Amino acid sequence: MAKNATTTKSPARNMSGEQFDLNLVCVTGPVIGVWGRNGDVFVRLQPPNLLPLSSPPSFVNVCIPNGMLDGVPVTLQKGDLLRVTGYVRQTKFSESIRKILTEAGKPEFIEENVPADDVKTWRKIRLSRRNAMMQAVAIESLKDGHAQENSIDLEGIITEVWTYKRDEGEDLFIRVAAYDANTIETDQEGNFGRKKRIPHYINVLFPLGRPLSAPDDRKMFFRAKQRIRVRGELRDKWNTETLHQLLFSTGKPEIIGLLQRVNNADELHQMKTQLETLHVLANAAILYSR
Repeated sequence: MAKNATTTKSPARNMSGEQFDLNLVCVTGPVIGVWGRNGDVFVRLQPPNLLPLSSPPSFVNVCIPNGMLDGVPVTLQKGDLLRVTGYVRQTKFSESIRKILTEAGKPEFIEENVPADDVKTWRKIRLSRRNAMMQAVAIESLKDGHAQENSIDLEGIITEVWTYKRDEGEDLFIRVAAYDANTIETDQEGNFGRKKRIPHYINVLFPLGRPLSAPDDRKMFFRAKQRIRVRGELRDKWNTETLHQLLFSTGKPEIIGLLQRVNNADELHQMKTQLETLHVLANAAILYSR
């Protein structure tokens, strides 16, 4: 297979007089894997960790719609070195309880611990998951010795704020909704006579409560509905929770009822589930006051 993956850049959609948020990503790295789903092509890329925060190697899943850019089929394979530009978007998917139990090494849990009247309902459980991925706008083949890149410029509205404790202190996370030029327009009426758009969501990490390039130890304080602009790089991390936590967090009365009737419920507290999540590591940030 040829190794040339060079294509031209797809123009972002625009509307006269409509302002859009920033959502610009550029990463380089080797292709770790390639697969297809529903007509689209997905590439797993390993970009460099360039900012001064130690962490395991990061990986980014990249979507190439219909395996083409600007109507031109893309040629690539595992092992290629690529430079990809595009934007981040949210991806939602669901997993069956059977798949999760199998991955936890307990494929027979339902048959062995669930009352007979509940077995059929348990087998139908599907759990919603969410993550973020990169949508490719342009791809370029590279050679050894290329300049390493991993950058994102993001702008949007803060929708959630939470903290995560670690040994060194408390990290701050925010979830940002970006209304960039690549968002999908709906049929619903929005502001200024324009249609509402579906935003792109991604989490942003502020280690110890501040961006990495902050000139001092001052922390940033956020609340929902504030507007923010962030420059950083893409990182990923594996989040672990017990199967009981995952099921309980659905908040569905019928699932909580199933949990109350299961035998050997302690085993659900021992089973671990993992989810890889892509986020932005903030290097600089501007919190708008209006």
